[in-house]
Amino acid sequence: MDIESSKPTIVLVHGALEDSSIWHLVIPGLQRDGYPVFVFSNPLLGVAVDVACLRSMLGRIEGPVILVFHAYGGAVITQAGDDPKVKGLVYAGSPMPAVGESSTDCLVRFPGGDDALSSPH
Repeated sequence: MDIESSKPTIVLVHGALEDSSIWHLVIPGLQRDGYPVFVFSNPLLGVAVDVACLRSMLGRIEGPVILVFHAYGGAVITQAGDDPKVKGLVYAGSPMPAVGESSTDCLVRFPGGDDALSSPH
């Protein structure tokens, strides 16, 4: 097995307020480094449906997978991340909820996130 084929497949998923084009600057760099890349068009029909659709996509990918999500997608990867082929989760600007927890629950559990973003450093 060569180095290229041993790299995990990167699956990129957008959040609730954008579409798959959010990843247009990320994809070329990953591909240049030899990573297979898929972009999942998050249907945004609720966490349960979105997770089911992602699991369906994962079922068609061979080998290890790294899930990368932006914003709301963090709730989706937390649920779908228990697939045995998923080797890592990357939360890019996203809440990191526990399994069964919504993004809102996570933000309530860790209050002050908005204040930290708006306060001068």
